Amino acid sequence: MAYDLEDGERAVKLGAYRQAFEIFMMLCVNQEDPAFFKLSEMAINKQLEEEELQRLIDMMKEEVRKKNGEATFNLAVVYWRAPYATKNLEKAIEYLNAACRMEVAQAFIALAKLYMSDGAHLPLATGSNIMNLLHQGFEHGSVEAAHLIAKEHLSGHYAKKDNYEAFKYLFIAGRLGITEAKKHTMVMQGLNASPEFKLAQQEAMQIIEHHESKMIKWV
Repeated sequence: MAYDLEDGERAVKLGAYRQAFEIFMMLCVNQEDPAFFKLSEMAINKQLEEEELQRLIDMMKEEVRKKNGEATFNLAVVYWRAPYATKNLEKAIEYLNAACRMEVAQAFIALAKLYMSDGAHLPLATGSNIMNLLHQGFEHGSVEAAHLIAKEHLSGHYAKKDNYEAFKYLFIAGRLGITEAKKHTMVMQGLNASPEFKLAQQEAMQIIEHHESKMIKWV
C-alpha cells in the first residue's frame, strides 16, 4: 500500500506516532518533501521513541553526506530544538552552517534566530552577523527574513533604528504574503504621512522585481 503525507499527518492527529514515523521515514527514502520537516516536528514535540530518534538522525546524516539540504537543515533543527539527550547546540550550528552552504533559505533564518536566543552568549551572536544572516536568507528567497529585518530596524536591538528601512522591508514582507507586515505598513503610514515612505515603497517594489527577475522562489 502506498502512503502519502496526508496519511502520516492523519496518523499524528490520531496519536498513532509509530505509524506516522514509519510513513514519514518511507517518504524520506522516496525524497518527498516535506517529510524531513514532519519528522523533525515530531521530534520537537517528543513524539518519537529514543530508538526512532536515533534511526532518524542516522538517516539524516547519510543524507547530509549526499548534500541533501532539507535533511541537513532538519537535522540541525533536531539537535537544536528536540527535547532529548541528543540536544547539542554546537552540532546544531555545524549543520545549520552546512545547510547555509547548500543555500537553504530557512537555514540562514534559523541560525540568526539561534544567535538571538539560545546562542546569544556565543562570539558570533553579534548584530552585524545576525543581520548579515537575515539578509542572506532574504537573498535566497525567505519572506520571513524580510519581516525579521524590518522588526530589527524598528526595535534597534540588532540593527540601527531606521523607519525607512523598516518600512521598506515591511512592505516587501506584506507584498509577499505576511499579513502582519502589511498591517504594520498601514499603521506606519497612518501615523506619519512621510514622503519617504513612498520612496521606500518604490524601492521595495524594485527589490522584489529584481529578485523575481533572477527566478528567486519565495518561501
